Amino acid sequence: MATPGEYAIDVQRGFVPGEDPVDALPVFYEPWERLGKNIAALITTGRVRPALESMPVLTPDRLRSAGGLT
Repeated sequence: MATPGEYAIDVQRGFVPGEDPVDALPVFYEPWERLGKNIAALITTGRVRPALESMPVLTPDRLRSAGGLT
């Protein structure tokens, strides 16, 4: 019989990850953070595309995993 962990189900929290996510990414990813905080306003004002196109390309190599940071 399969265990909940085999399906990424936490026995205490269900489908919610066992650890809370971080509040912010490392300072290297500040452009992503800034855009994310302003995404609603950028979408409603029609400025999201220029904002995305002007962002620097950042590699994810400083992230440990989808939920973790180095």
